[in-house]
Amino acid sequence: MKSINQLLRDFNSEFTEIDNLKIYHYEAEELAEAPYAVWTEQSEDDAFHSDNKKNEQVISIIIDFYTQEEFDSFIDEIQTCVNGIENASWRLSVIDYEDTTKLIHYQWEVMLV
Repeated sequence: MKSINQLLRDFNSEFTEIDNLKIYHYEAEELAEAPYAVWTEQSEDDAFHSDNKKNEQVISIIIDFYTQEEFDSFIDEIQTCVNGIENASWRLSVIDYEDTTKLIHYQWEVMLV
């Protein structure tokens, strides 16, 4: 079983490789300009136990992507990137338009083992 820190470091290393996309961990800069992404670990999503110990731990991560561009190509790049991360599964959970910021918001839920 990989440690939580190793799972997160591996995810960060691969996810931040998307060219020309500003990616933040936990929160964006105060005046961040779109497009940008923010990722944060949420919780333990699931686990496998045997012999009175935890053998596998699934860590839940949320990726939020903000853009002003309809059909932004970064959407596909994010999905391709996450698809290529070993032992990761994901689902696109939110697509909405935020009236107050005038940004299109996409959100993915990622599970790391």
